[in-house]
Amino acid sequence: MNALDDFLAAVSAPLKFLASAPAGAAARTRLPAGALAARGRALLRGVHDARVRVDLQALCQELQSYETAAPEQRSASVERCRALVERLRRGGPDEPQRYQRSTGAPADHL
Repeated sequence: MNALDDFLAAVSAPLKFLASAPAGAAARTRLPAGALAARGRALLRGVHDARVRVDLQALCQELQSYETAAPEQRSASVERCRALVERLRRGGPDEPQRYQRSTGAPADHL
């Protein structure tokens, strides 16, 4: 396991709880979002893949904004964070489709 995997594991556990907890419990739960964002930003120096870097920066920004988000916006923020964690686990955004040669006949594409 590398440092990014350790970070994603540390972030995903509380996010999973917040996503599945009743609204009252989620509202009472304090997510150390600022500390997690700082930990993620510290990892940026070692990330060379541009797509992973963009997603990690977005996750850190979303975590940082979670702390100041209105309570009714926190659920959406948690879901955005969870989506970014999953993309980072896969290594970035969805992989581009492989090239497939076509016959050139328009009917093949309808």
